[in-house]
Amino acid sequence: MNYKYLKGGFSRLSKIKAKWKISLFLFILSFSYTPTLFSQKTNDIENFRNLFSIQEHHHNWSHYLKESDNEFKIFFSFLFIVYKELFSSQDMDSCVFTPSCSVYAIESIEQKGVFLGTLSAFD
Repeated sequence: MNYKYLKGGFSRLSKIKAKWKISLFLFILSFSYTPTLFSQKTNDIENFRNLFSIQEHHHNWSHYLKESDNEFKIFFSFLFIVYKELFSSQDMDSCVFTPSCSVYAIESIEQKGVFLGTLSAFD
């Protein structure tokens, strides 16, 4: 019987066992820090509970009409208010952008003028 072959086989097996022990130790060690890294705070849990609650938003868009100083601005402010009250209200405030696209459009027209403001309002 060749004992030299058996001895080499056992040393190779012990090296594999040592690698597995080290790998298992590092795997267990990696989970020991996760509770402190990913723990949740009470505020996070409250925010999650309120995530799907119904929230009422009431906006007063009339200040755009009150700030208008000529007929052109009054006309477009009126169109903006009609759009926000009739068409945009159908979204039920589901827009995730702040300001919304229509508010950005009206503000860019006020700041940059009709031509450049309209161009910047389009994507």
